[in-house]
Amino acid sequence: MTEATVIPPIYELVIPQRATLRETFELPFDGQGKTVEAQIWTSYERTRLICDLQVEVIQQSPTLIVDVIANWEDLAGVSGSGVWDLAVNNADGTRDHWLKGPAYVDRRAT
Repeated sequence: MTEATVIPPIYELVIPQRATLRETFELPFDGQGKTVEAQIWTSYERTRLICDLQVEVIQQSPTLIVDVIANWEDLAGVSGSGVWDLAVNNADGTRDHWLKGPAYVDRRAT
């Protein structure tokens, strides 16, 4: 899959300890024929995957609205922090990264 040249905005993803994070994002295009992935990596180079996040499509048209869901249980064994991104896989085989930023579990929050 080839990477497109979208420059994604930075969004910090903070996952509260022992809680589920649900963030809603609206992307400025029609989502018909596209799939969406969200993942946490060790670095922006995406060399080592920490975990996949759940993505729930809320609306596909006229704009794409998705929920990104991170369950505390899925990240309980993760130490330190990472970076996350939200990628849209297009029908032509390209992938656009629309959001990215630091991601960490806030162990102070309960």
